[in-house]
Amino acid sequence: MAVQEISVQDALNRIKILKDRIEKAQTVGIVAAVINGMVGAETIDDWTKRAAANYQANAALIDNYRRLKAAIVQSNAVTRISVGRDTMTVAEAIERKTSIQMLVDFRDVLASNYASVIGGIERHNTKVSQQADQTATAVIGKKEASNVGEYEEHITAYMKRHGATLVNPMGAQQIISDLNDSIDEFRSAVDLALTGSNVVTMITVDLAS
Repeated sequence: MAVQEISVQDALNRIKILKDRIEKAQTVGIVAAVINGMVGAETIDDWTKRAAANYQANAALIDNYRRLKAAIVQSNAVTRISVGRDTMTVAEAIERKTSIQMLVDFRDVLASNYASVIGGIERHNTKVSQQADQTATAVIGKKEASNVGEYEEHITAYMKRHGATLVNPMGAQQIISDLNDSIDEFRSAVDLALTGSNVVTMITVDLAS
């Protein structure tokens, strides 16, 4: 074993390499069939030595993988970075890269709801406006210069009675806009912030040679 001080980025690179090596090494077993005193083309003694060496090498690879991962997790839990206007631990930033999808989904629901309601109001009011014109014509007659005021009063009163308006006590447009800004700011900054932190943050880990 040897204590090493390496960057988180270096540790991540080593982990990737170790994962590939472990997957390849796990194809070698530690038991075999003996036929006519041989294991395939090898003597029992030669095969036993090779199997033991493979086992020990694979166990060391797995142990190094585990130690590197543990060191990174510990570092991520305490290392703080700035992502846009927010400050958070690396672990929080990594988690938020996944959980931000919930915020995106929430934004989309609010935006869809707003657009649907606005569209419904516009369609309803278009229909009511046509009805208002028809009733004004029936009651007052064709719109002319002499009856414009009365005609418009009728239209206004009819729309007030039958038209649709928006109930928006929380300010949906501003909420949606703020969510857009928050999502875009995080997504545009998080990867660069994480990479920069990984390059300069050092961890100490005890690894097998």
